[in-house]
Amino acid sequence: MFLLGTDIQNYLNEQGYSNASMERSLGLPARTLERWKNDRTIVPSAAALALMRIVRTYPWILKVADAPFDEEEACAILRRRTTTDAASSDQTP
Repeated sequence: MFLLGTDIQNYLNEQGYSNASMERSLGLPARTLERWKNDRTIVPSAAALALMRIVRTYPWILKVADAPFDEEEACAILRRRTTTDAASSDQTP
């Protein structure tokens, strides 16, 4: 499925991620995501769109970014996420 930047932002906002927190995590200038969403003359680059698709697919990557992409912390976050996903799939009938 092809997702536009605004679709991705709307989804992440609905999941509780604010634009400001995502901008901080990713090192984006303030109001970048808001401008992408509201100003139809600004089109995110292909790289920016790819990044947003990655964040949409793996929102926990924002926690990795908050830990300045520390490899050990990234592995710990991934392990926790894997454990959580495995536990929730065990409860699915």
